[in-house]
Amino acid sequence: MGGHRGTEYRLIMLVICGVCALGPLSAAFPIVEHYANIGLGLLLAIGGLAWVFRAVRREVRIRARLRALDGRDPARQNQTAVAAVHPANGGRW
Repeated sequence: MGGHRGTEYRLIMLVICGVCALGPLSAAFPIVEHYANIGLGLLLAIGGLAWVFRAVRREVRIRARLRALDGRDPARQNQTAVAAVHPANGGRW
């Protein structure tokens, strides 16, 4: 077992205990439920934006790598030209 499993366990238990504590608190104080809903909405919105940002950044990085590969070796784009250039004739056509 890795050392990080204890941290994951504590985090999961903290979330479960927090949700269980919200029940009685929101029954006694309705404002607690209101703020919990606002906090959950903000967390979901931030998480969604982070996911979209990560996906866009990944796509931009992939496209930049593909452009770099295409521009680095122009002979790759025309495979017939590569076959026509042979070292026996000094690399000439």
